[in-house]
Amino acid sequence: MEGQTPFDVLIQPATCSYSLLSSWLNHAPQLPWQTFLFGALFAMHSHVFGEVMDIEPDQLTGRRTTATTVGRVPSKFLLPHFLASKLL
Repeated sequence: MEGQTPFDVLIQPATCSYSLLSSWLNHAPQLPWQTFLFGALFAMHSHVFGEVMDIEPDQLTGRRTTATTVGRVPSKFLLPHFLASKLL
């Protein structure tokens, strides 16, 4: 979903679907919802962190990411919000 900023960050929680599928296929008990919330927030945090680290090469090549669209500082302000929401 490259170039669809900021939706690229919102797609990251879909990685939690692997745990759901694994539980269903193996007839294992489902994880608590808090686990999925933490995983989704962790995936979003990691995605934005990676974008901030790659902002210069992305800008040079014209790649549109959340970090290149909103800027380095606003992207860095997203990171503590994701981290703080994981603590709640």
